[in-house]
Amino acid sequence: MRFKVDIIVTAGPAATGPAKEATSTIPIVMSFDNDPVGSGSATYVNKILKGAKPADLPVEQPKTFELIINLKAAKQIGLTIPPNVLARADRVIK
Repeated sequence: MRFKVDIIVTAGPAATGPAKEATSTIPIVMSFDNDPVGSGSATYVNKILKGAKPADLPVEQPKTFELIINLKAAKQIGLTIPPNVLARADRVIK
């Protein structure tokens, strides 16, 4: 038997709010704060304008992630979330 599981992955503050609201019907939401990239953009532009090659600049990755699990929504579709995944969740909605 196969189940369709809805998972939302969001990036940045603009997408995070609606994704967190969607946890009322979506069993799993993974969100990350893309702020290191956003706040570093001006620094990158400044380095490029001063002669740095864009290919030589490091790629920044998100540093903070948030895992939200909605047990009620998971139960409605017959999905059992393993205890080790629940333990890693930042927020569990019961």
